[in-house]
Amino acid sequence: MMYYDLIASLPRLPHFESAERVPITPLRLNQRLTRLHPAHAEQIHRARSQVTLRPSGIAERSEDALIQEHDHLLQTGTENALQDFLVFRMTQRIVVAALRRFRAGLEPWRDLQLWQASGLLFQIRKNWDVPFFKLQHLYPWVTQVSTFLRDGDAIGLERLLSNLNWHWLSRCSERSMFGFPAVMAFVFKWDMIQAWLACSDQGAKVRFTNLIDEVTHESQR
Repeated sequence: MMYYDLIASLPRLPHFESAERVPITPLRLNQRLTRLHPAHAEQIHRARSQVTLRPSGIAERSEDALIQEHDHLLQTGTENALQDFLVFRMTQRIVVAALRRFRAGLEPWRDLQLWQASGLLFQIRKNWDVPFFKLQHLYPWVTQVSTFLRDGDAIGLERLLSNLNWHWLSRCSERSMFGFPAVMAFVFKWDMIQAWLACSDQGAKVRFTNLIDEVTHESQR
């Protein structure tokens, strides 16, 4: 299914590090997304908490709940591009979580059935005491992640992961410029910009602008 009108209605997104504001407010983005096929809209809605770097309510949600939701998404007719990105993000989350667990002096997860990560979890458990779990050749970014965790550099870690995801989504969008992957990429990139701005001095300005936009919109209805 192609979304020519929807894609044409969306503004160009600046790279998250150079963005001074989100170029479209949450309200207006949600209005545009009503043009999606209901199944596509539902897939994006449910996946957003899985792929964001700062999932809302993450502290209240258990690892099992997150993994079960991830697995359910992959088993319910999810579009291929979205499935691939979910796996890409889950791989990052598992590796980062494992590195944090190792640095804390903990043992690897015992419940193998919980983490449906194919050979990744087996590789981590098998090489728990080996630097980077011997994953640095498969995932070159693992050495940088380890350095950021060692230094307590949360912003550096978020920048690294955001860039990895940004480039992945850009390539995905270029392969289907007016299809579902392009819409998916726009939404997840928009989420990245918003998350990045939230930890910067621009965050308060963005929230204020969005609030004014929503109030203005309501007054015009």
